[in-house]
Amino acid sequence: MLKISFTALSLLVVVAGLSGCGSGSSTKAEVVELNKVIDAFEATMAALDGAEGEAGAEGADTIAPVASANEDKEKTTQFLTAFASELNKAKVHSKSVGVSMNASGSIEGFTDANGNMSRDGNDERVFMIEIDSERDRLIASTTTEGDTYHRPYHYRPGGMFMGYMLGSMMGRSSMYYGAPGRARPNYGSMQMSPKNYHTNAVNRASTKAAARTARARGGSGGFRSGK
Repeated sequence: MLKISFTALSLLVVVAGLSGCGSGSSTKAEVVELNKVIDAFEATMAALDGAEGEAGAEGADTIAPVASANEDKEKTTQFLTAFASELNKAKVHSKSVGVSMNASGSIEGFTDANGNMSRDGNDERVFMIEIDSERDRLIASTTTEGDTYHRPYHYRPGGMFMGYMLGSMMGRSSMYYGAPGRARPNYGSMQMSPKNYHTNAVNRASTKAAARTARARGGSGGFRSGK
């Protein structure tokens, strides 16, 4: 009887171990919600323009590109710091997020483990914001498990701070893609994701991650019959 009890107990341990191995497949993959990213961008611009008493300058029809020589580094730093704070307040990612302005005029969001607003070692890019000046919009995008999602934000001239930042993005983009051998992205052909894309995106990413894990487990030879 004692031997049977030990055998039953051993089987129970094996079954519990097998169940535990599969538990990770039910964990949902993380996909940044681009609607929150856009909302944070809007909120940051409104707050900075409001702080300077510059909001509501609706009279301008266009936003002028800012030449790199005329860039105000202090303004850019102020915006990026405020934007990162707004993103983290909105909890767009389970980890702390930082942002930086690229030479192409795009804004890159990344996990920022040490909070230094610089993409280091294990920090990963989680979203990108690009300016499509031909259509007066920003395009926020993220790529998860091989799928890329895009959400547009149609801007209009607001306060002076917003005008400066959008102008800076336009100026950088113009200079960067004006160089030989650099093709400007075809923003017109980009497929925009529907506003309610996020739930389906998470489910799709989770399914892909679970399938990949299952394939890796199957190929490892970890559970093989034999003496």
